[in-house]
Order: sequence, then C-alpha cells, then structure tokens
Amino acid sequence: MPGASFAETNLAPQIVAFYDGQVVRIILSKLSAGQLAIGQVILSKTGQELTGVCGCAPQEGFLEYIVERWRGFGHEVVAPGETGKETTGSAQPPETG
Repeated sequence: MPGASFAETNLAPQIVAFYDGQVVRIILSKLSAGQLAIGQVILSKTGQELTGVCGCAPQEGFLEYIVERWRGFGHEVVAPGETGKETTGSAQPPETG
C-alpha cells in the first residue's frame, strides 16, 4: 500500500477500529485484498500500557486525517457522528488496563 509502512492483513470485509474511545467502522475495498494501512508505528504491549500511564492525549485532527486517508484507499468509513451507513454488529473499545 503506498504511503504506509505497516498494514493489517487477512481482515474481514467489515471491521472496527478505535481511537480515543471512539468507534470507526470500516468496510474494506474489494481491491484491498483484506489489507488496511495502519501507519508508521506499531506499539508493543508495553508501549500500549505506557500510553495510559504517561497521560498521552489524542492528537487534534488525527481521527479526521486517518478516516480521509482510508477513504483515499477506497474503503467505506463511518466515523463518529456520521449516519446513513450502517455496518453489522456492536463494538466496544478494548480495555487499556
């Protein structure tokens, strides 16, 4: 995938992602072959735990940026506050212990 260092592969056609407790529903493009660009960094389990300890704050505008980026790859994305597109199932953000 152009412009992305890491990608999740072998994904279901419809998935959910979470950012700062907000649910983003993604319907992958048929051309994506089950791949989704996820960015330049992947945190280890310890790194994920440290984000809660060090008081990391969400970056203003990041959610909007990534939603538009995924749309640019041809995926259908339902961001928080958007209506009119429904995906199946309910989702809860993962616990950050």
